[in-house]
Amino acid sequence: MKEKNIWAAIGLNFVYLGAGYFYMGRKTLGVLLMIIATGMAMLMFSNPMVFSAISSVWLGLFFITAIDMLILNNKIKKETMKVCPYCAEPIKKEAIFCLHCKKDIVPATTV
Repeated sequence: MKEKNIWAAIGLNFVYLGAGYFYMGRKTLGVLLMIIATGMAMLMFSNPMVFSAISSVWLGLFFITAIDMLILNNKIKKETMKVCPYCAEPIKKEAIFCLHCKKDIVPATTV
């Protein structure tokens, strides 16, 4: 997976539950949550008596998915980043030059 802006993903998920997952590349889960959110919205506006109950469930789902997206983002960062051997700052795995300490990163050669 490619690294995405986590705050944009969480913001999209707040606006429309599932959109953040779709943005992060987890399209199946995103579409499933979008369908659930649409059903919840239809139920909320058709029956005002359940508005507060469903909005509480929606808010709970938002927080659960936000935490899950933060965990997913950390996993993606671990897969796409490495530590500079000179300054110990995180850099991309493909990097050959560290932007932090300005040193060349010599890739390991195989013999």
